[in-house]
Amino acid sequence: MTKKDYELIAQAIRDNTEWVRYEDKWGETVTERKIHPTEIMAELSIAFEKENPKFNKFRFFDACKKPYPEAWEK
Repeated sequence: MTKKDYELIAQAIRDNTEWVRYEDKWGETVTERKIHPTEIMAELSIAFEKENPKFNKFRFFDACKKPYPEAWEK
């Protein structure tokens, strides 16, 4: 991978990171980042497809999916 590839990935993560601030049930202010994996996958697949017309976004989406924990399926 090249520097350009790393910059592209970093930009996709940055563009899909949302800062959230809220008060929890104990009255404490909580600040956290929310990252939206599906949006990152979509943005990266568009960028990768521009770089490589043969890029298969469906294969990429399948490779990105993390299965539910086995315990959830019972």
